[in-house]
Amino acid sequence: MKVYDLTNTTWRQLTLTSANQAYVNTVAGQISPTNNIATLAGLNTEITNLGGLTTEITNLNNIRTDISSVNSISTEVQGVYNNTSNINAVYNNATNINTVAGLNSEIGLIGTSANIASITTAANNLADINSFANIYLGPSATAPTQDPDGSALDVGDLYFDTTSNVMKVYSSSGWVTAASAINGTSDRFTYTVSSSTTTITGADDDGNTLAYDAGYIDVYLNGVRMVNGTDVTVTSGTSVVFASAIGTSGTDVVDIVAFGTFQLANFSINDANDVSTAGISDGQVLVWNAGSSTFQAGNASSAEVYGFSKDGSGNLIVTTTGGGADNIDAATYATFDDVVFAASGFTWSIDSGGNLIATI
Repeated sequence: MKVYDLTNTTWRQLTLTSANQAYVNTVAGQISPTNNIATLAGLNTEITNLGGLTTEITNLNNIRTDISSVNSISTEVQGVYNNTSNINAVYNNATNINTVAGLNSEIGLIGTSANIASITTAANNLADINSFANIYLGPSATAPTQDPDGSALDVGDLYFDTTSNVMKVYSSSGWVTAASAINGTSDRFTYTVSSSTTTITGADDDGNTLAYDAGYIDVYLNGVRMVNGTDVTVTSGTSVVFASAIGTSGTDVVDIVAFGTFQLANFSINDANDVSTAGISDGQVLVWNAGSSTFQAGNASSAEVYGFSKDGSGNLIVTTTGGGADNIDAATYATFDDVVFAASGFTWSIDSGGNLIATI
């Protein structure tokens, strides 16, 4: 067999061994339109493309173990694919998930049986909790103008005025002081001071904690009353500040009297549930009506007028207005020897001794 030498541009004799001849025969047997080599020749483009992916093929070969592992969990991979929408939802809420993860300790505390019971109790009483939130509006330096839920204020609403340190209640005439910030109408405190200080505050000798309505307080140092605003500052409600240090030379005793403040109610008669002034006019009074068990407008009864005179025979004549039903003209009134104003229902007579007897 001869082969063409492209380098020397000449044909050369090729001598094959019997073994090599067998290989050549095998290759020759594969050369036909339907054989393997022809098939490969038809895939020339694909083979060329694979040749350009040498690096990628090498990389795939390097991770063939990982590819085999993924192939072994193909069912699970398909499951992940089928949950793409859920996985995207989790991804889009990553910030919220991280926030919840940061509250892991708090969530653990909520999960305790005692706290679950408390949460259940609160849930069962949610209406009452919301109602109370609209009654006590909490501390504020300015008077609230509406309830926390945005609704109008109701009579009976409460808030603590941090400016004046008093509780206030909402009435029909607006916010008024509900009561003093201290118990009763006054409270007394005694402090024994044996070291230099300018401020008296906290618990006194008997363990009572100082509290007062700003300005409504008398302070005594060793029995001498201090002048508020000059000798002492009494504006905080919880402390008394002396202008000069006390307890600097021996023991000083500070006595404090804190006065409770309150505001009298502006009570209208119409606020009483058994009184009505509807339709009342000038000169009328409230008269009890037993039928309706209420007071209602009525006319005031005038005093009965009794005029006394004698006729020609010396008999006593008593002229009366008859409970207001009759009138006494001026001329008749001028003839009376005497006049008595009294309640209606009197009768008058003269006994055998000539005494005037009034009977009711």
